[in-house]
Amino acid sequence: MSLRVFITAGSARVSASPHFATIESPATTEAGDILWLDAGTLLIGHGYRTNATGIQQMRDLLTPKGVEVLSAHFRTGAAHQSACT
Repeated sequence: MSLRVFITAGSARVSASPHFATIESPATTEAGDILWLDAGTLLIGHGYRTNATGIQQMRDLLTPKGVEVLSAHFRTGAAHQSACT
């Protein structure tokens, strides 16, 4: 199964169409683990919903567009808001 991800400055969301890219299995990403820090920096939480392969695919897609993709390990059950408080 693949996930379609639509990226705009300030947001990432699952979309049926149109879409920017497809995150391919075995990669997993969850929009709730993704947070824009500013227009050129995206923080992705690495946890049970988003894996390292998903983060790398996002990095490979966005780096050529001038977006720095950072990642942080989340405790099991933690949401991205927990990493920002």
